[in-house]
Amino acid sequence: MSVFDTDRPRGAWLGPLAVAVVLLAVIGGAVGFLLATNDGDDRPGLGAGPDPTVRPTLVAEAPDTPTYAPDPTYAPTPTGQPVRTTAAGPGRPTTCPAHTVTLARETGSAGDLSLTLYLRTRHSEVWICTDPHGTLFYQGHSGQPGEKLVEGVNALFLTDVSATGGGYLATNHTDRGTTRYRVTADKLVIEHEGGGAETQPAI
Repeated sequence: MSVFDTDRPRGAWLGPLAVAVVLLAVIGGAVGFLLATNDGDDRPGLGAGPDPTVRPTLVAEAPDTPTYAPDPTYAPTPTGQPVRTTAAGPGRPTTCPAHTVTLARETGSAGDLSLTLYLRTRHSEVWICTDPHGTLFYQGHSGQPGEKLVEGVNALFLTDVSATGGGYLATNHTDRGTTRYRVTADKLVIEHEGGGAETQPAI
């Protein structure tokens, strides 16, 4: 008898054939499910580990721009008063008084003065200023820092000023005689016209 026995009734083939088709369908579905599951496990982010082709996301950084804070050193002062700053110590000016600049201009100076020496004692202040041509000026103030300078009352402006060893000498010629002011970084010595000297140490 051959595999294809033509003597069997035609309907007898349908049952085994249907069973075979169903089995093949089940096997094919199972194989497809397994393949699909394995493929899914290889995808990144689903528990199979990171994909080596994945690159980290780069975040743009802010530009390295310096931040400038306001400079607290300088503080405004009333008109006519020296600009005061903490750069040379509390309450120590770093420029010549506007009062001095005005008087220097009246003598023919350009008025662009720079502070050469500042001295403060218990009783007075002294500024030694110079202009671009090297001309020296003396500005004295009898009183406490911050007061308005009034020439002939509490202030003395002199143009007869010269540099001496370690300091400056300012000379004031009047009808009553000559007074000399010797200024160094540590003291003011006033040589009065009538004789005698007064020393004011720096503070």
